[in-house]
Amino acid sequence: MAAERDTALRLRAYLAGGPIARLEHRPIAVPPAKDRMLAAFVRMGGESSPWAVGWKRGRRAIEIRTVPEARRRSDVAVMVADFGDELCSHFESAEGALRQLWIPGSTHAEMLHFIALRYSRAKKADPELLARLNRTGRRCGQMFDATQNPNSVLCIDLTARLREMFAFPCEPVRENHLGHLLAWLGPDGKEGRAKLAKDAEVFAVSTSLDPELERVLAPAVEAWNDAQTDAARRPHADRIRKALESEIRRRLELLEAGLEIYDDAAGENPGAALISSSSMQELTRFEGSEAYHSDGGFVRSPETDHSPTTAAMSYAQKDADMIAARAALVPFDRACQAELLAEGNAFAGDVLSVETVVIGTKTIRKQLTVATDGALPLRLREQDSVVIAGDADGKGVWKIHQITPDPKGKTRTIRLVAMQANPTGPMPKRGAVGVVFHEKLDPELRRRLARMVFQTKELATDGTAPGAWILEQLAAREPSDTAPDTEHFDGTTTRVVQDG
Repeated sequence: MAAERDTALRLRAYLAGGPIARLEHRPIAVPPAKDRMLAAFVRMGGESSPWAVGWKRGRRAIEIRTVPEARRRSDVAVMVADFGDELCSHFESAEGALRQLWIPGSTHAEMLHFIALRYSRAKKADPELLARLNRTGRRCGQMFDATQNPNSVLCIDLTARLREMFAFPCEPVRENHLGHLLAWLGPDGKEGRAKLAKDAEVFAVSTSLDPELERVLAPAVEAWNDAQTDAARRPHADRIRKALESEIRRRLELLEAGLEIYDDAAGENPGAALISSSSMQELTRFEGSEAYHSDGGFVRSPETDHSPTTAAMSYAQKDADMIAARAALVPFDRACQAELLAEGNAFAGDVLSVETVVIGTKTIRKQLTVATDGALPLRLREQDSVVIAGDADGKGVWKIHQITPDPKGKTRTIRLVAMQANPTGPMPKRGAVGVVFHEKLDPELRRRLARMVFQTKELATDGTAPGAWILEQLAAREPSDTAPDTEHFDGTTTRVVQDG
């Protein structure tokens, strides 16, 4: 049903001749310009390293760094360190404000991940440069993690957020191009937005350059490599720099324009404040980790969790973050509630009766009887806990006591009993129509599971923890971490060194 809802929204966008809103409210906070940083990367074809990087902090001018040869790792390292200094300064000078990094799309998030992989655990370089690279790698790792976590707004993939906010009248694969989406969201031109959107796809927005441009730059790169003196290299370097700066500037200007459109698209969901609060807590935890690293502590690997228990704990934490983000947004947005209905994790119906019942000898509770559409999916079962949509605190909990399907499958009668003597939150009256009940979204259960896994890992060494024997067997079978995680920058070449 969720896929059917997505298809229905896309068809409505086709009929409307332009994008339509998927959500009633913007699900994330957008802070003032002074608290935002924009960044974009481009890379050489066949290479993972950035060839150029640009950023804009607040209302300052755009800054761009390039290297003539992306395969010269020492030059790339200095460029990345310059970017990292600005990125770290942006978040370290927050003084209690929510700071954000905005990027054009998923390939730019992948570049953040690559920087974390390459530099966060590097150990061989000039000491001053090495410290900057390590710091940059750790911060970029945090930014990449934020793009994968719906309960964090530290790093925003604008293309993903626009797809979340709007349904576009185009194929899903074309929705990965930021320029295409912004053309649809812009004003109608003489040729129509469909034509403008198609034309916008000609210009690359990802970290990859247009192949034709790369073919034009290839002779300049070769000439730069063949030149024997700095004077001979300079004209080729200038040619490469101008081309790359133009590409970076266009991406940043497109990102800035898209951010303004997104900010003006709809009012902020009141629940977004909870997600912002979670992001601020993540910044505080990261500062604690940095202090630990400065004292010689272990640096978390971007590649592995090192143990099954750590992986299980991380999985439970990420699951809790997904639930927390949804719990924050659902009470205030009917479109979010519609998603739960389509998934079968909620039901809407008419209230047939509101009664006071006695359970056992003296337990008094409210009981509701609700008639719903029997054709809609329902993953909820008897004894599951639900809340009424609009209950911001989620404390008015109802337990599904009985589900009675109609023999013809047209209707479904659900009886619910309040978990409290005087339930908080909305209380529907008899005859109320279209009341939505959805699953109780409680991230604390997953967080408790994560803490239990962590405690089990801590106590498993002496065998006193429940399930310790399982962890011991897993540890015995687990291979040692042999992934190379250090790099040596010696000016012209790079040597990967195995971490002993």
